[in-house]
Amino acid sequence: MVKIIFIFLFGIIQSQNFSYSDDDWFILTSPNHINSITYNDDEILISSDNGVFSYNRFDKEFYYRNDLLQKLDDKNIKIVHYDSFKEHIWLVNRNALYFKSSISDFWREIDFFSDLGVSNSNMILNIGSDPDGIYIETYNKIFWLDGYNGKLIKSYQNKMLLDKYVYWSGTMKGDYNDSIDLMSYFFISEWNISNNSTLEYKGRNVQITCLKKIDNKFIIVGTDSGEMFRCNIHSKKIKKIKSIPPINNMHIAYLDKENEWWIADNDLKNFDRTYYYDREIIFLVKWNLNNNKWV
Repeated sequence: MVKIIFIFLFGIIQSQNFSYSDDDWFILTSPNHINSITYNDDEILISSDNGVFSYNRFDKEFYYRNDLLQKLDDKNIKIVHYDSFKEHIWLVNRNALYFKSSISDFWREIDFFSDLGVSNSNMILNIGSDPDGIYIETYNKIFWLDGYNGKLIKSYQNKMLLDKYVYWSGTMKGDYNDSIDLMSYFFISEWNISNNSTLEYKGRNVQITCLKKIDNKFIIVGTDSGEMFRCNIHSKKIKKIKSIPPINNMHIAYLDKENEWWIADNDLKNFDRTYYYDREIIFLVKWNLNNNKWV
């Protein structure tokens, strides 16, 4: 039997009356603001203000990757990058730059100032990799690091002097993101493309925060609302990814006889929350556990 814990934005319920392992829990929450996109052979990794998530490329299901972040205090992940050449995961939060093997639980830390000479995480625009190492893009230079130990090999004082073909994560800040014209794509639903940075749904504007082309087959689009879209490069059709929970501040949950969860949102009870009028207001959602579908 699967146990479920719901993550609240403004507090975590703790108890000392029972013990459990991390594998006992299936965590439900949505990304909030999506910051970057990377991928490997099996999954697409998404960094957000609410942690790291994965979207399975084959069964098209969406998961919160709590296993990646258990050792990190700050779950606001600015950039995530998968180095397919060494099978390492790199990420940036507000505290430092981190990396580890995909099969390891231990994160190694690179300090912004003492190791790279940058003041904070806002200076880092993107992370990339090639067979020779890892590349950290900032506003005025690129740092080339050893992909195994994180030691600085070289810094490119002029970013245009980088003479390597590097596989970059998808962000919206760097100079090396995929060049994609969304205006050549179309929805067959009530969504519309206003321009290359804005989507519209029934008068609600959603800002595009990052894009990533996956093996020249499809494009994943991340937004400031946490909603994600999949664009077919050949048919030019755009579809919303529907396996993502539409809310992240879950209040009450009820499991009915059809094995479907009914979940109430708690956003309107949080008076400290900054309210956005262009945000879609959702009061109640239904989750079909067997099919991982949200209504």
